[in-house]
Amino acid sequence: MKLLIGLACLARLATAVFQDQAGVFDWHLPLLGTPRSVLPIGADRAILASDRAFGALNLTSSDGKLVWRHVLPPSEHVIATALCQQQIVTVVAGAGDARVQYWDVSSGSLTGQVAIGRSPATTTTAPTGSVSCGSDNHAIVRVGENAYIVGFDNVRRNFLASSPWLSSMPIVNVAAHGADLTALVRDPASGALQLAAGPMDQSPTISEPLKGTSSATAGHLFSCGSSWSLVVAQSRSSSPAIAAWTRAASSGTLSAITLDAAVADLLKGALTFVGTSNNVCRIQATAKDGIYVIAFSARGTPTVEAYQTKALAATQSATGELVIAAASPGQLVIAGRAASDHAEWIDRIQPSRLWALSADAFLAVGTDGNVHYIRDARIQWTRHESLSTAVQSFVLDYPEPHSWEEEEAPSTGLLERAVDRWRSHGAALVRAATNLFQDSEANRTLSAAALAHDSFKAQKLLVFRTAGGNIYALDSAHGDVVWHQFYPSASKLVLKRATVGSEPALLELTTATHRHVIAPFTGELTTQVSIESTSADDAQRNPLLSFTLLDMTLTVWQRLSFDTKEKVALHQVTIPGTHIIATARADEDSRIASLGRVMPDRSVRFKYINDNVLGVVSKTGPNAIHLELLDVETGRAVASFSQSDVDLAVPIHLLRFDHMAVLLYWNQGSSGPVGWTVTVMEMFTMDHQESSADDVQHARFDLPTISVSSYALPIRDTVTAIDVTKTRNGVTVRDLVYATSRSVGTIPRRVLDALRSEFGAKDAAAEAGIMPYNHVLPAGLDDRNLITYNLEVITNRITTAATALESTSVICAYGFDVFWTRVSPSGAFDQLADSFAKGTLLSICLGLFGAVFLGQELVRRKNLKAAWA
Repeated sequence: MKLLIGLACLARLATAVFQDQAGVFDWHLPLLGTPRSVLPIGADRAILASDRAFGALNLTSSDGKLVWRHVLPPSEHVIATALCQQQIVTVVAGAGDARVQYWDVSSGSLTGQVAIGRSPATTTTAPTGSVSCGSDNHAIVRVGENAYIVGFDNVRRNFLASSPWLSSMPIVNVAAHGADLTALVRDPASGALQLAAGPMDQSPTISEPLKGTSSATAGHLFSCGSSWSLVVAQSRSSSPAIAAWTRAASSGTLSAITLDAAVADLLKGALTFVGTSNNVCRIQATAKDGIYVIAFSARGTPTVEAYQTKALAATQSATGELVIAAASPGQLVIAGRAASDHAEWIDRIQPSRLWALSADAFLAVGTDGNVHYIRDARIQWTRHESLSTAVQSFVLDYPEPHSWEEEEAPSTGLLERAVDRWRSHGAALVRAATNLFQDSEANRTLSAAALAHDSFKAQKLLVFRTAGGNIYALDSAHGDVVWHQFYPSASKLVLKRATVGSEPALLELTTATHRHVIAPFTGELTTQVSIESTSADDAQRNPLLSFTLLDMTLTVWQRLSFDTKEKVALHQVTIPGTHIIATARADEDSRIASLGRVMPDRSVRFKYINDNVLGVVSKTGPNAIHLELLDVETGRAVASFSQSDVDLAVPIHLLRFDHMAVLLYWNQGSSGPVGWTVTVMEMFTMDHQESSADDVQHARFDLPTISVSSYALPIRDTVTAIDVTKTRNGVTVRDLVYATSRSVGTIPRRVLDALRSEFGAKDAAAEAGIMPYNHVLPAGLDDRNLITYNLEVITNRITTAATALESTSVICAYGFDVFWTRVSPSGAFDQLADSFAKGTLLSICLGLFGAVFLGQELVRRKNLKAAWA
């Protein structure tokens, strides 16, 4: 029975550990980010746009599947989106310029784009903007204080943009009405707000200044149907000024709207357009005590149409009914009447934004930043878009699986023991069959209480902390959410263990006022302690030896004891340069199986293993960097490296592990090919064959010898993060893992060898495992080693972990998307090959099993006949 169970489990794992099995073992969670706008398209699709991405969702799918998406580089932002004549118009702002792009709704393909200028005042930060749809496929685009008319030229067959419209006056807001447009502009002389209106192809008519707007800090222009627009001018020192602009055939009339004190006070906060119905304009005003929806008409005093003391979000249905989600108690108020059965999802997600897709379907964004699709008063699916801002991650092993031996009492009878054993064996077979045949998402059920690691500890628990305070636990098998907690003021997450590598681990979360201890496999809060009352416990949270980097000075501190916070400075080291760019230190729990390297002359160089060596990269000139390796225990410099002609505008990455330091930077071309260059430093203690392992341990107090090599990487995209693979015992070679703006890949450790420049030209070097030296790594190396194959994976952080298989390491890349996979840097030497005849082996075992029973029966009959003879 145990043999059958082992074969069933092995058949699953051995087919899922190789990198060439794309999609069998790895999974990818593509994200969009918390949306700023939602554009409904029919009953089954919607466009979501965040600051950095936009895409189409299939609303009828079970998980809100992405139909298509586009993610911008980190230096660009989506500042406005609109749906104009079945095309999505986006305004993208980059470094010093902006583009207007047209996208096909169904396929997501780019149909055209045009570059527009950008005012000098908005080149340092992402400007504000808006898009308003006009007639004949035209759009009015505002970027900063300039407005442009963008449209398709039927003669030239491409998209064209006009020069800045009304360039003599700063534009605060603009809106299109068919072939006409209306703009809220600021008088350069007085600073007062005025209205400019007219046909797109003619000079506009400018109104008289709006009274009381000379000190206005913000201006809003809301289009309230086809006949009039609402103007709201906000000021810090006075009440808002409200006016109605009634449009005529060729001109308009600007008339002030009288406000009472209560309404004027509400309009000082954030304003959001809700919708228009029957020539009435609805504006959502957010106050400290709730949400107010104020109704405006072209003639008449504005009225507070709806108010909820605990209102969360407001929207308007397709039929013009006002919809408000309220809390305490949770309810959905539609046209002044409370709808039934909505309390559960409102209390659960606490929506901060709400969009009505139909009479009974809504898209809601919770206070945690996640997107929920509500239909028939129930949450149909949730997209955890807050994971796009993940800033921390931990990879944890699951606990040991439940066994009949754990609960077996000493007094248990033989029959009860036999039943428990067969029940345990049967459950193991069921789990193996589930792994083999039930991979579809519909058949997967996840219970935190039933989670346990597999035979080779390849299935992990992934814990993430996001910038918004969300704590997630994901199962690495398929990326399913095990549990999710939301702490808005979370600032730090620490993994606590009794000793290094011990289990079970606990999560310690620090918020503004408390420290929370969380059980990682259930998400339950086990302890909550006030920060003010933990002064005595702080001494046990920090080591006796610590260091600080301040004003280019490294200070090593020694605590006098665990019972006091008092500490003294042991060492102070001045780091060359003007400011620090990056720091790195080796992991304490990494293992190294081999302490030496055999040289071509048969001598041995022993590795300088010292976890206290800290790598510090500093800027020493306009295009120069300096790497200093410092021993924080003794305060001395171990090694250094300087490089000039470095592009400091591109991220610089530093990695410390084992006896190595890896520095990745962008070379501008004076000291090698233009592009990414990696410098590898290896530290050795001595070169004598007679040296023992004990000598190596004591040699950490001596200065090491350094081998340095630099290589140009054939990577075309921006590298966002680097790390190395990890294995259980350190026998397998540790490959370099890198993440770019669109993929994740690995570079073999054998290629990044610091000894290649020293011994690579010798004939005996190949026998010692050293490749011939070449400053440029082979072309296409990044494509051949992409572990994301044809997927577009956008990440900027990497976490690696070991499994029970020495050959296998697991990789989690995150930062916008989440990607998980396994790699075998030295090959799957401890696993059956993918072509191994597992079915034949299983059939042979079954045949032998049957032959044994058959043989026993034949021997029994033979003995019986012999006894009767």
